[in-house]
Amino acid sequence: ACYYEVGGAEIAAKAGYSVLGWNHPGFGRRSGLPFPAQQRRAIDAVMEFAVHLGFQPEHIVLYFWSIGGYTASYAAKTWPNVKGVIMDATFDDIIPLVLARMPKFLAGLSCAV
Repeated sequence: ACYYEVGGAEIAAKAGYSVLGWNHPGFGRRSGLPFPAQQRRAIDAVMEFAVHLGFQPEHIVLYFWSIGGYTASYAAKTWPNVKGVIMDATFDDIIPLVLARMPKFLAGLSCAV
């Protein structure tokens, strides 16, 4: 998710790279909900489509922005032969975000590791 709608991927395209942009389920004009299982299925579909188009994973660099950090981590694990993964402005610590919005009596659930 590189926010391609406003030109985030334009620099790579202008430099001669192929760019495949997509929105997470439930974001932009996409249907669905942004639950983890749907995020995993979405990136698998994107990668399979790229391979179907003739791109080899060894030549693919994945760029993820913001909430795409979760999907980036999954993609790196599932597609270990991609050339690289770039995560931009993703979450570095989600616990403060969770605690600020979660009922206090459930706080212990969010901190368990």
